[in-house]
Amino acid sequence: MNIFILLFTFFAGHTFGALSFYFFHRVIFHGPLGRYPLLKSWKSIHTSFPRANFSGTYPIIDKMLGTYKPEPVLVKHRER
Repeated sequence: MNIFILLFTFFAGHTFGALSFYFFHRVIFHGPLGRYPLLKSWKSIHTSFPRANFSGTYPIIDKMLGTYKPEPVLVKHRER
């Protein structure tokens, strides 16, 4: 029985940590909290990296948050 408690605790902790990290990232770097002076420098560092389209990764969550923006991605075909 203790192995089930251990596995459940591990799964619950991992899920809580992953969701906390995701929403922390969304709210600060892509949301309204990035305006504040203390967090503005973090946001500027984060947004200085090249932009990549990650909207396709979790479109359901992005649609719920209202941040879903589909962007076309160029696919390079290799010559044969």
